[in-house]
Amino acid sequence: MISLLRYPGGKFYMLEDIKEIFNKSGKTTVIDVFGGSGKVLMNLDAKIKVYNDINNNLVNFFTELRENKELVLKKLDYILNSRELFERYRKKSHDNLENAFRFLYMNIMSFNGQGRSYSYSTKRNKSITLVNINKAINKSYNDIKYWTIERLDFREIIKRYDSENSFFYLDPPYHNITDLYDDNLKDEDYIDIKKILDRIKGKYLLNINEDKFVLDLFGEPQLRKDFTNFGINGRNNKKSKRIELFYYN
Repeated sequence: MISLLRYPGGKFYMLEDIKEIFNKSGKTTVIDVFGGSGKVLMNLDAKIKVYNDINNNLVNFFTELRENKELVLKKLDYILNSRELFERYRKKSHDNLENAFRFLYMNIMSFNGQGRSYSYSTKRNKSITLVNINKAINKSYNDIKYWTIERLDFREIIKRYDSENSFFYLDPPYHNITDLYDDNLKDEDYIDIKKILDRIKGKYLLNINEDKFVLDLFGEPQLRKDFTNFGINGRNNKKSKRIELFYYN
């Protein structure tokens, strides 16, 4: 599995199911509508890949990494594990490359990659750390360098790329869970997603959490799966489960 960023709602334990649904679609173009960490897009085998997210920090990071990978790697050669540096990097720069590097640093050095508070350990199991980030960048770059990168509202990105050859992967912010994301959706947005998917030309897969609003809006899913919530150190919490719903055409 190719992975670079840690990000809320990452689909590590769902990738095999997502890949199976995509492969059965027979489509050659995949559009990740709520791209996030890019983990799903990196691990799908498609001729054309489109990354989209409304979050400017994410879009800027992937754009700068695609265009200036060697400069990012060079900056990493001189970086330190430092709470003081973390607090300094919370402030924005006027330079896009510098902001991309600061975003990466704060992703590595914070709890759940959210960049809100300093939290770092070299013992994290299977996580990206300052020790292995160079390897992760080089591995993921082989995919990212071919991406088309967009920063559009989900309505616009689907309208722009909808065709019979398109496969849309939608992993919107979980409904009614607002503390994980910087860019949450309103109920009206989920209603718009449903309207768009009802008339879409291409294929799609929507992953979303289960609650009454979601079930009332989208109906019974084609697939429902229980997943264990894993902590930042890779250990599972037996008392913490989540249900992911799969809607696809």
